[in-house]
Amino acid sequence: MSGTLTFFYSENNDLRLARSIENRLRQGIGLKSNGLSFGDYHILRENSLPATLVELGFLSNRSDESIVRTASYQKKAAKAIADGLADYFD
Repeated sequence: MSGTLTFFYSENNDLRLARSIENRLRQGIGLKSNGLSFGDYHILRENSLPATLVELGFLSNRSDESIVRTASYQKKAAKAIADGLADYFD
């Protein structure tokens, strides 16, 4: 597996937030976007507020690991998430 992946649990509560963040990640931060995926994870399922889980790369993939360890990638990823949050709350 390689790239980013954005998880949501509830289509009613979480999907819009996940989509806002994913749209920004998809614009290009250094790894390809694998889109949105349903995630039946405790941290999402048991959260009463809108929530998403963002996989910003796979450390099991050597290429991803070398990219995600760079400061420039981390800054781009953080900005994409912040911009996605701003879009969501706008």
